[in-house]
Amino acid sequence: MNWYVWVILGVLLLILEIFTAGFFVALIGVSALIMAVVSIFLPVLWAQLLIFTIVSVGIVWLFLPVIRRSLEHNAIPTNQEAMIGKTVIVTEEINNSLGKGYVKYYGDFFPARSLDGKVIPVGREVVIRRIEGIRVFVEESESR
Repeated sequence: MNWYVWVILGVLLLILEIFTAGFFVALIGVSALIMAVVSIFLPVLWAQLLIFTIVSVGIVWLFLPVIRRSLEHNAIPTNQEAMIGKTVIVTEEINNSLGKGYVKYYGDFFPARSLDGKVIPVGREVVIRRIEGIRVFVEESESR
């Protein structure tokens, strides 16, 4: 295969990585780019494919554990997970029997329900304990 075919394959795989997670496709793309250089000196197709396979397996074997550890170590909670346990202010009275109530969290308003069924007046501090869809379930804050 000509060197430019390996370059095209490598670039396409690197672009494809944008739409996937885990960096696996990018590692194979790097292998293809390495093969672009090797193919200049080794024009035999079966040898190129053999070396490509060996380089790909080697790169994945070397870098995937490092990337996996990095991704696990730097895990950031989603917005929804980050909301649980936060103290917010009631902006519309929370009344489960009437199906109404809102809280404000960083400028956004979320429909709210009381965990224990109590009516919670406007202005009270409450703590988000659970989230279902966009509805938050709260209980009154201990610090009143």
